[in-house]
Amino acid sequence: MTPGTSPRPCGTPSSFRADVGKHIRDRAARLKARAQGFGRHVPWLMRAVAALHLAGLGLIMTTAWAGPGAAGSGPVAGLPGLHLAFLMATGAAAALLIMVAGHDRDMAASRQLAAGAGSAAGLTELMAQMSHELRTPLNAVIGFSEVMLHELHGPLGHARYQEYAHHISESGGRLLKTSEDALAVTEALSALIADRMHNRRERLVAAPLVREAWRAAGGASAPSRLVVTTCTTCDIVCERRATSQALEHLLREALAKAPAEGRIEVRGTRRGGRRSLEIRVADAQAAAGTEGPGSLCLILARLLLETQGAGLACKSEDDGVWSATIEFSARS
Repeated sequence: MTPGTSPRPCGTPSSFRADVGKHIRDRAARLKARAQGFGRHVPWLMRAVAALHLAGLGLIMTTAWAGPGAAGSGPVAGLPGLHLAFLMATGAAAALLIMVAGHDRDMAASRQLAAGAGSAAGLTELMAQMSHELRTPLNAVIGFSEVMLHELHGPLGHARYQEYAHHISESGGRLLKTSEDALAVTEALSALIADRMHNRRERLVAAPLVREAWRAAGGASAPSRLVVTTCTTCDIVCERRATSQALEHLLREALAKAPAEGRIEVRGTRRGGRRSLEIRVADAQAAAGTEGPGSLCLILARLLLETQGAGLACKSEDDGVWSATIEFSARS
């Protein structure tokens, strides 16, 4: 072997593999571009093939109308057989194009589902990270304020400091609860997006859904305070997880407004194809952080319900009765 020459004139194995990989990727990209171009022209090709098919059908009908003699002799002899072959070819081409168009639609729908699921998962992950970043300093604020409040390392010196430590602890707890609620509603909205993308609306009996939300709202220790009326015969069409979250927030609001040992009534109503649930609290009282229509629990419940087509109306009457009514869309 002469100096300066190589037994591998094509280069080293690594460079050869890189060239082959580049060639394969370029070839795949060209094939993909051609497939996409063909997909864009499928509707026009379908129209053209359908027109040719109809033209051939019209020609063979005209030939048959001329009579057997015209079809079996002279210049048109043998044309019916050719016409039939032409019709079969154009029909097969039309069927193939319809299959290609249907496959393209299915692939587009699959890509849309994957994109929606990915965005929902990304939103949940973002909110989980934000909630973690909030909880870490809040836990320190609440913990040290509790230490100061109980004077574990000695007296604070002034009565006002005791009051300040109490306010710091209470405010930190509220902010921590707010961050947890934001994370919960984000997870519910992500689940709602996923359910909607996969069409997961289902018909459910209201009573088990209400009791499940009651336990999640913290009412498991006092089951006698919940009175469920006519909900066992009230079936609703909804997204399960979003509706359960909305009921949980509304029952938290009702628990905050109800007096000690006061009862909370949930009543189901059927009117033709429409269904409604009403949550009532007698002798309602204003609770800290729940005043007015802008309270967090009501905002979250309204968002979760209206996103799936339901409505929420809340009112406080002069006799002290507070109620929240959910109107579900007509049954489908």
